[in-house]
Amino acid sequence: MGRRSLVSERRSQLIDAYYRCIARRGLESCTMKSIAREAGMTTSIVTHYFGTMEELTREFISRFLEMYKGLIFNQLEEAKDPEEKLEKLLSILFSEEILTDDFNRAYTDVLHHASQDNKVRVAVREAMQDCYSILIDTFKEVAEPKTIPAEDLKRMAVTVMSLATGTLIHKGVSPDIVCPSMALDMALDLLKSFLKGSAGINRIAPEAARGIT
Repeated sequence: MGRRSLVSERRSQLIDAYYRCIARRGLESCTMKSIAREAGMTTSIVTHYFGTMEELTREFISRFLEMYKGLIFNQLEEAKDPEEKLEKLLSILFSEEILTDDFNRAYTDVLHHASQDNKVRVAVREAMQDCYSILIDTFKEVAEPKTIPAEDLKRMAVTVMSLATGTLIHKGVSPDIVCPSMALDMALDLLKSFLKGSAGINRIAPEAARGIT
């Protein structure tokens, strides 16, 4: 039992070191040696717990995507009603906590890696599908009338996630121009039109939803 615990601890330490290394160098510039140095370990220790750089990279991406989903799921557990749930969900997607430089670098590198590696692409797609499902379920609870077609709900979920991801990427390029709160306003404006007639949408994030009546 103690040995398995040590293995898990060491692997987690190396994944954390990989995250810090990506923030400094970018994913493609990280090596076993640089990750070992970041973790304060030898390269042989890294190869002992992760046989290859490919294995280490895939484990990092898997844990990173779980962390991303966890940020969303954990915050939503305390929501008491659909309107509050939608408010929290949008606030998380466009939050400064997620849009940090370190997270930004890692996330954009993961997306780039997904375009080159089919297994990574599948993992990223599955993580995004989970996020889409949360959005769709929340839209269903808030929307009036309740007869919005399922395909339209999916399109809106994809649009909101794309806006959030685009904000993340462009903030990394132009932090002095891109404003997450403005992107949140835009998402709310889209939802105002999409969820027309909803009694709850007017109460969502009043400090960010300027002009929503």
